[in-house]
Amino acid sequence: MVKLLSLFMSLLSVLCSCNSQTTVEETEKYKFIDSLSLDDLETLRGVNIAVRNKEDAAYSFGILLRDIYYRIPAYDTLKEREIIMNPNWYDVVKYAKANNVDSTQAYVFVKIISDKITSVFHRANVYSIKQDASLGDFVIFELSSPEIDKPKEKIICLYPSGEIRHQYWKDYFTKAEKIKDGWYK
Repeated sequence: MVKLLSLFMSLLSVLCSCNSQTTVEETEKYKFIDSLSLDDLETLRGVNIAVRNKEDAAYSFGILLRDIYYRIPAYDTLKEREIIMNPNWYDVVKYAKANNVDSTQAYVFVKIISDKITSVFHRANVYSIKQDASLGDFVIFELSSPEIDKPKEKIICLYPSGEIRHQYWKDYFTKAEKIKDGWYK
């Protein structure tokens, strides 16, 4: 009887340690969630930014504003001279004008926006961040690398307004596992 009880306790200990290991791994994977403020999440509205490898730098990203997509440079990886000397590569002046900023202040304005977005991206340490208001009020953080024939692991933050506009995503959120308030996988 003592041997059976001892065996049962050992088995229970192994099962508990496996379960806690998964919890530790998931906690490590999701730790970026606690580093993001509501202001950070608001900064990501309309933003699409991605890298192939986490070690890679993002050179540019897109911002969707009033149904127009703007290509914005990542100032932390490019020299300002490169950005200014190649105005056709990026929509700096167009994006500034869309935000009622004078063209003489366009590069300063966009640098502030760019620095804020790339800072959130680096803190999240993910492969991509995607937000499209036409689908709903949520941001997708892709945790795994883009591989063919393999689904990408993602964490989704539903903004406090929580409006979901596309049927696919309405169905997704009804089945999604809740990590914590506003966060799903």
